Amino acid sequence: MKLKYGSAADQPWLDHVRLSSVRFNNGGSGSCVSVDGLAFTNHHVGATCIQQLSTGGTDYMRTGFYANTRGDEAKCPDLELKVLTGIEDVTSEVNGALKPGMSAAQAGQARRAATANIEQDCAKSTGLRCDVGTFYSGEVYNLYRYKGTRMCAWCSRQSSMPHFSAVIPTISPIRATTWTSRFSESTRTASLFISTITWVGRQPELKRTI
Repeated sequence: MKLKYGSAADQPWLDHVRLSSVRFNNGGSGSCVSVDGLAFTNHHVGATCIQQLSTGGTDYMRTGFYANTRGDEAKCPDLELKVLTGIEDVTSEVNGALKPGMSAAQAGQARRAATANIEQDCAKSTGLRCDVGTFYSGEVYNLYRYKGTRMCAWCSRQSSMPHFSAVIPTISPIRATTWTSRFSESTRTASLFISTITWVGRQPELKRTI
């Protein structure tokens, strides 16, 4: 890799990539691009949230929504982001639950019980989401620790042209805001186009061009 690209994928680089990746609990993924938690994802990942917030005669999928202050933000129900903070080999701990003479069914039950205990102990001691994954037909067990962030706001602006869309969510441990823009596929124009996004502390300043 260093010979071809001029750079080696050392551990700090791999850690940076891992911590910059986010997983949504609805199957989507995104990329974190700032230390303050700015992340990018696809429009369809947040579509369910937009629809859930469109109540009382509102249709944010069509009209868009933008919160000028944090007090104006709307909470996205049931949407969560996860960041993988660590991976640990726990194969010896899982296999340590096995005893000589166990049947295949008993061994499987013992492994499942050990896995559940490892996940519970990890969650209790770290406050993180902990999952044990099985690899190579049970030869390797890895413990994955995730930091979960609940999506608590959806702020968007969009034109009436529904052909193309993009989403920019902002994620922090306690809040998340999203700006959505929809462009015309035929003319590549929009009623409002945000050309530059400048972060000032934790509050974005949006510079607009029509």
